Amino acid sequence: MAPSTENIAKVRATLDWIEQAVDTGKVDMDDALAQLLKGE
Repeated sequence: MAPSTENIAKVRATLDWIEQAVDTGKVDMDDALAQLLKGE
């Protein structure tokens, strides 16, 4: 089963958020990321 482009985008956005959280210590989820992960 090949991953969909939408799933890849969700993983990339999540990894970007994790990287930012590690770099800045800011761990509250961005609204745009939350909506993307919900599929909105």
